[in-house]
Amino acid sequence: MGRNNKTLQGAFTSILGNSSERSSIEQFITRHTGPGEYPLAKTLPGAEADLPGQYPLAKYLNHYKILTAEYSVGVDIMAQLETIIMQLKARIDMQDIAIYFNRKKYIYARCPFFRSDKEVKEIRVCVEPIAYYFNDGPTQENLAKLMVHDEFMKKVYDKVAEAMDQEIKNSVKIYDILKNNLEYSK
Repeated sequence: MGRNNKTLQGAFTSILGNSSERSSIEQFITRHTGPGEYPLAKTLPGAEADLPGQYPLAKYLNHYKILTAEYSVGVDIMAQLETIIMQLKARIDMQDIAIYFNRKKYIYARCPFFRSDKEVKEIRVCVEPIAYYFNDGPTQENLAKLMVHDEFMKKVYDKVAEAMDQEIKNSVKIYDILKNNLEYSK
């Protein structure tokens, strides 16, 4: 579902990484290029040439690190804006909601939704216990009945929308903090 959804892929959000993956900038800086000692050990500007042809790799890596640090707040803000935009698009669309049974006791709903701290790009909510609707437990037939039950599906959409709204609210708070930090640093 949400794993391959193109509307949940950002440009800057993938640069920054998340709680389970280092940023692509950090990966690029620390990526080893061949055998022997890693040339980043020479970190002073104007370091001796460390590659054949007298090209000072350490000098260029240092300049790259300085520039990425200098522009990191702006990249953070753009990544947060992307997060909000992707979340709002998912909130507006909300057409790919799926319901399923979990632990043979509860009815859950899931929908594509971007969250940078989660590997699976979807939001999941517990709707209600199965026992509210069926005594015979979770079956495919019962699931099909729920999907055409208007009152139940309204409850599903409302709960998913409420969870999305909370995530969007949190994303906007983070954006405001980043934006204020940028304005304060000028």
